[in-house]
Amino acid sequence: MLRVLPGDLGYYLPGTATDSAKDKGLSSSAYIIAQGQACGIIDTGLGARTFRALVSCLGAHRLTPRWVIFTHDHYDHVANGPWIRRHYNVPLLIHPEDRPLVEQPLRIFDDDLMRSHYSGTLRDAFEDMNRFPEQYRRYQREVSEDQYHPVRIDETVEDGDTLQLENFRLRVLHTPGHSPGSISLYEPSHGAVFAGDLPLWLGPGRPYPLGNYSHWKASMDRLLALSPRFIGWGHSIPTSGQENCRRLLQNTLRRVTEIGRAIEEQLSTGERTTAELLEAMDLVPAAHREMAEHSVHAILATLRDEKKVATMRVKGMLYWGLR
Repeated sequence: MLRVLPGDLGYYLPGTATDSAKDKGLSSSAYIIAQGQACGIIDTGLGARTFRALVSCLGAHRLTPRWVIFTHDHYDHVANGPWIRRHYNVPLLIHPEDRPLVEQPLRIFDDDLMRSHYSGTLRDAFEDMNRFPEQYRRYQREVSEDQYHPVRIDETVEDGDTLQLENFRLRVLHTPGHSPGSISLYEPSHGAVFAGDLPLWLGPGRPYPLGNYSHWKASMDRLLALSPRFIGWGHSIPTSGQENCRRLLQNTLRRVTEIGRAIEEQLSTGERTTAELLEAMDLVPAAHREMAEHSVHAILATLRDEKKVATMRVKGMLYWGLR
């Protein structure tokens, strides 16, 4: 299960199927950045299997973690954090924009907080997708029953901060889009970027305001400008080689930009719901439909901000159309 990172970067545990039916999917990959006997952990995954593998790896290589940093708030990236902190007495770090979402995930249903802090509400997003109120209440129940939350954060990091291990430095890059506080970690001597879920092939993967299409594009452009030679991210094997990394980022950007254009083309022939747009574009298999619709909503929200589209309600259903 344990894999070696290129050069002397350290190790990683690939995201795997979890050992609990309640986990609802895959654990994210966890990265162990090692220098001498010191190490830092980027994302912790979830589930007892991943936790045991992390502890086994650290013990086998006589590594002592100095910190754990989360690339964003999603439970499959942060769930094992409290267990790692308890086992090794290390701080848990995250960007301040995602701290409220980790420490109390039910805040995403607090309309006043969401509107003041993130300029929009999840309630509005569900209404935009005609998934309110039944599906909204169901999602509230799912989050409230999540056994991994809340996760108490010890420290926050900002864009430009550095995390040091011996003579080794990781630079914090604020790369929002998948979440308001998504970060990437950049190690310049290896040209290595640890990007969390930013390079998802469907783009933001979350509805606005949690997912933000314009921020996501800017963040992807920022990673491209670094010309990385290694990209480690949440749910795929890492990508190595400068050309391969460039192709990964460019192809993902191109695909999602084409989805944006396809949305406008569909709306040029008449108003559509988000579900109708998704069906017309035939983007994904059923298993990824919800995430795809969330990305479509994030794209539509950006187009609405740009005054290119508007919404209208017809017989209780919300439709999107060109202005």
